[in-house]
Amino acid sequence: MPDLDSPQRQAPDSLMLSGFWYRALPSDRVHRNQLHQAMVLEIPLVIGRDRVGHAFALRDACPHRGMPLHCGKFDGKNVECSYHGWTFDAHDGQCQLIPSLTA
Repeated sequence: MPDLDSPQRQAPDSLMLSGFWYRALPSDRVHRNQLHQAMVLEIPLVIGRDRVGHAFALRDACPHRGMPLHCGKFDGKNVECSYHGWTFDAHDGQCQLIPSLTA
């Protein structure tokens, strides 16, 4: 008899199509100024809401050393990698700061 409490995946990720919307987390579990991790199409994501409540999702890996961004800090606007402090805009992923680079 199947376990009724455990959700069953309807299709393996390899059969899903990229470029479409897929639910990563229920909306009511994503709160302002918090980071959550999720996996969609075998791609790790960091998901959150900024300080005004707009949702965002980024690949959950710092491009510098691959550290998961969900382990870092979030100030409501930018996500900071916990490894070397690189900071990224939460909505477009654009790098905002590399602390080791000076003028």
